Amino acid sequence: MKKIYITVFILSISFLTSFAQNQRLIDDAITRIGNGELSFKSLNKIIKSADKTGIDNIIRECSDTITERRVSAYILLKIVGKRTESGDVKQKCLKTFVNGLNDTDTEISTRCIRSVTEYDKVLINDDIITDLEDNTLNLRGNKSEIIRYFGYLGGERANRYLDKIAKEDTLLTNIDKWNIKLAKARCGDSEAANYCLTKVKRLSVNDDFIYEIVPDLIYTGNRQLIDYVADIMLSKEKSCSSANSEIDTKILCGYRIMEMLASVIVDFPVKIDDSGELDTDDYVSALKKCCNWIENKRDSYEILVDSYNPIDYL
Repeated sequence: MKKIYITVFILSISFLTSFAQNQRLIDDAITRIGNGELSFKSLNKIIKSADKTGIDNIIRECSDTITERRVSAYILLKIVGKRTESGDVKQKCLKTFVNGLNDTDTEISTRCIRSVTEYDKVLINDDIITDLEDNTLNLRGNKSEIIRYFGYLGGERANRYLDKIAKEDTLLTNIDKWNIKLAKARCGDSEAANYCLTKVKRLSVNDDFIYEIVPDLIYTGNRQLIDYVADIMLSKEKSCSSANSEIDTKILCGYRIMEMLASVIVDFPVKIDDSGELDTDDYVSALKKCCNWIENKRDSYEILVDSYNPIDYL
């Protein structure tokens, strides 16, 4: 019995020592983040500790009463969440960001919104979805990103919740309402897709349309809406500006659109390179190739819907 007590005592001392060491690492990291001095060496130590018990220490700091300390803690949490290979740690980070959506500090809330949308939906479980629903209704700040994230999550539950937001949220902007329709279209709601298509068909196709509306339609992954984007690529009407500011004449909008379609259509004939640009030196031939391909694959091309990239202009 005496040996058991001694063993428990030693283990307790070891745990407390480890806890204290982790806390010192985190305290130092938070201070360094605040001063803009955090090193990769310190990060690697924190990530190793987070994969064991250290993550709970970081999460605890996200509830600190001092705003500046919470900001630094959330920055640290985001770094750990991205770099750790532990699924459990990633889920804990995600859940903390979801709970931080309604932080009283606008900067923190905004950081949490963007951080949530950067997580793959494979990490989402029922508990996290429930927290996300609870914290999104009447959320202040940029709600459209979270609305679009629900569209990415997809399914009937997300579609019903988007209806709930549309009916009950008292803080919706017109942009939020538009994004609800887009998100519902991504969830497979045909009525929402028809609404979006009717709206955009009333608009003139020009530079603003290509850079502001087409990304919205691409986001939906909806066949009807992607088909409309493809139709614009096929159009022979020259209504877009050249990338060369010295050229005043209008060009085909298809040159811009084929790059957008390449990111969401399986086996599209022109690919995107590592820099995010269209992998071609001959845009005229590339557009002709893409148009021919779309015309031949109109009823059979496959749309990628498993990824989500937050839209920069939101």
